[in-house]
Amino acid sequence: MVTTLTISNAVEDEDFDASALPLDRYDEVLEGMEEVDGELIEKTGMTIKHGAAQATLVGEWRSYVRTSGQGGKAYTEVPCLTETQKRRLDVAYLTVELLEQYGQPNIFPQTYPLAGEIASPDNKAEVLFSKAREYL
Repeated sequence: MVTTLTISNAVEDEDFDASALPLDRYDEVLEGMEEVDGELIEKTGMTIKHGAAQATLVGEWRSYVRTSGQGGKAYTEVPCLTETQKRRLDVAYLTVELLEQYGQPNIFPQTYPLAGEIASPDNKAEVLFSKAREYL
């Protein structure tokens, strides 16, 4: 049996609480969204340029993982919990140790040790610096 939730209805429903959503369903239900300050926010600003930058960055990280022999994995568009939000990172890296500890949950229970945020044309500097502080 497949259960789905229509996001447009959930976002408009004043009773919908993203923080109450079980973490094991977060990624499947809220694809392309983040929970910021208790509100669901759709990630926007994806352009061909943004996608190309994301692909290049994750490709370089994967290449480094292979050639350095350190292992781990690089990902795109992965959700995680910060101390205050549920975020979806443009590019992220997990060490071998963290993969062994957590596996690959639907939402990573902490920030990633290496995160890449690709600026979109509509991003303001304050927002990018705020995200950087949050990820640290």
